[in-house]
Amino acid sequence: MEEAEFLLSLSLANLIKENRYAVNKSINSLWYAGLIRWISVSGNNAIFKIYMTVDSRPPKDPNEACRLATLSLFYALAKKEVPGFGWRLIRSKDTPVMAEMSYINRETKELSKMIIDAPRRGEKPHPDAQLIIFPTDDEAKALMAGTKQTKQITSDLRLLDNDGTPLHERMLLF
Repeated sequence: MEEAEFLLSLSLANLIKENRYAVNKSINSLWYAGLIRWISVSGNNAIFKIYMTVDSRPPKDPNEACRLATLSLFYALAKKEVPGFGWRLIRSKDTPVMAEMSYINRETKELSKMIIDAPRRGEKPHPDAQLIIFPTDDEAKALMAGTKQTKQITSDLRLLDNDGTPLHERMLLF
C-alpha cells in the first residue's frame, strides 16, 4: 500500500493472489487498526472503493479518483511481471496525477523510467507520457489518430481482461 498509495480491491487481489472476499476481510482488519481508509467514487459507469494509507491525500475530484484506480490496476499487473519494478505517483497542480515506473529494460539491461498517464473521457493525454491508458480502445484510436510520436497505449478494458495474457502483450504501439 505504501508504494502504490491507492489500490482497488481487485488490484490487491491480483497482488496477493487471493479472492476478493479474503482481500476485503484483510482490508477491514487494516481499517479497524487505523492503517488504511477508503473512499467511494462514482465514475461514469461504475461505483467503486479506492483504498489508501491514512496519510495519503484523497483525490481532489472523481476524475482523479478514476485515474488513480486505473493506475492502481496497472500497478498490480506490472508489480508481478516487470523486472526491477519501482513506482511513484507524480502530483502537480498544473497537470493531472500520473505515475512514473522504473524497470530494467529487456534490451539494454539498464534501469529505465516511463511516465504513465491515464486520461479519462474528454481529456487529452499528457505529451510527456510514454504509456497512455485510455478507457477504451476506440477512444485511444480516436485521440491518437494523426500523432507523429510512437507511444505505447492500452485501455482499462485490456487491463481488466483476466485471460492470463502477459502485460507486455496487452500494450499496443501507436
